[in-house]
Amino acid sequence: MVRDSVKESYRKQFALRAEKEKAFEEEAARLRLLVDAYKKAGFFDSTMGPVGLDKGFDYENKLDVLYHFAQKMMKDTGRFQLSDKNGLLMDKAVAVDDVVQGARMWFSGPDGKKQYAKFLKDRFGIDLFPALKDLAGPWPNGKMKITDVIVPEAMKEKPKEGGASSESEPGCDFSMDLSQLIGKEMPVSLSLTPQGDSGGTMAFGSGDSDPKEIPFTYSDGIITANVSEKGATGIMTLTISADDNGTYSASGPFIITYKNDKGEAKIIASVSASKPAPKTAKDGGSGKK
Repeated sequence: MVRDSVKESYRKQFALRAEKEKAFEEEAARLRLLVDAYKKAGFFDSTMGPVGLDKGFDYENKLDVLYHFAQKMMKDTGRFQLSDKNGLLMDKAVAVDDVVQGARMWFSGPDGKKQYAKFLKDRFGIDLFPALKDLAGPWPNGKMKITDVIVPEAMKEKPKEGGASSESEPGCDFSMDLSQLIGKEMPVSLSLTPQGDSGGTMAFGSGDSDPKEIPFTYSDGIITANVSEKGATGIMTLTISADDNGTYSASGPFIITYKNDKGEAKIIASVSASKPAPKTAKDGGSGKK
């Protein structure tokens, strides 16, 4: 009985080892296929590769960056295998030539992500960014954190008696030490009401203040909102992303600028919020796309 038990234990161990070795061989084959495709496209040549890769990386660094891009593209397309059947669209695999084309766009320069998103739409019919209608409604758990305050010395002077005061320019008294705000975090309320596919109105409020309706535009996964109040102007730029757990996240800077004859002051903050993605029949009601 002991001998039979030991034999069965060894049999299971060897079977498991064989399965692991087969998986390692398959992964190695995929890596060779991917590396060969990148080499053929000249990605490891600083004169032929995309400008976004020309950052002084050595071969190993470039290989690591390109490998992670391939993983990203497989995730974006929902195809988790690589294939040498170039020119074909497959349900479970993505052709290495398509990975190379996507990488060339992604690392092409400042608008690389936009080019990559267009490539996914044209080639696979996949929208990389959420539709604006899916972002509608309240975004709970909103937060705003002051990261920097820039005030010229001339603007810090307290108004003289009988001179211009904060009563004539409410909310613009910079004589107080605003640097104490740096690092402070406050709750914010944020809700989107789309009007079409590329913009609408945002109800935004910070702390205990009532939400203010401000216009916003939406393009390539980025919400841009402009606000003007009490002589100050603000620009909020929120980047939208979809998490693996079926949640949309919004984060980005909010820069408030105030100008007068004494100079220009700025308050720089970061804003973040999240909301569950809408449930669909296609994703089984999970909201994950």
